[in-house]
Amino acid sequence: MPRKSDIAKKSKFLFAHLRLGGIKKAITVNSLESGMIVEAVYTSDSKSGGGDRYMLLILNPSKSGKVHALSLGDISVNSFNVLVKEFGVSLNGSFNDKGFKAKGLHLEESPQSVYNDLDSKFKKNSPFSGSYRTLFKGGFKKLLLCDYEFDETIVNRDLPRLEIEKKLESLNPKDDLAKKLTEEMNQLPENKILRPN
Repeated sequence: MPRKSDIAKKSKFLFAHLRLGGIKKAITVNSLESGMIVEAVYTSDSKSGGGDRYMLLILNPSKSGKVHALSLGDISVNSFNVLVKEFGVSLNGSFNDKGFKAKGLHLEESPQSVYNDLDSKFKKNSPFSGSYRTLFKGGFKKLLLCDYEFDETIVNRDLPRLEIEKKLESLNPKDDLAKKLTEEMNQLPENKILRPN
């Protein structure tokens, strides 16, 4: 049985992350993408009316029929920022085209590569120890995609280049607009996001 101090510590981290959740949008479990940060109500008992409240970083939205995620309630904001600095901030793809720009972690690598890279962080004395969750898709009672309020220095480092790269994807490289955007991107300070190998 968890000690009261452990429960208080986890609640403290949960509420710290909930405060940073920013603007939220209801989504379905089938809309989940790697790198999203979501607020969720989840129960492992499908007959139960209630559930536990989570803030989750989605690692893999559908591996063997389950959602694989980190529970941010078990990770301090400072420790989470270490992870964010390593992987970088990204705009979550499909929802950005609908007028809702939600920031998440840049997890472009295969889920297995991400798991391998994070594995060392889940060792017993790691600040991420005990945060890994595998959740049944049918257990989610509520899902809100969060436009998480990341550390401003990380956002300023990552997003300008990512936004220009997203615009360039749909343009012919010879178009005047593409040339102008490429020139604008080259003026940005070098982006030193550390990607997982």
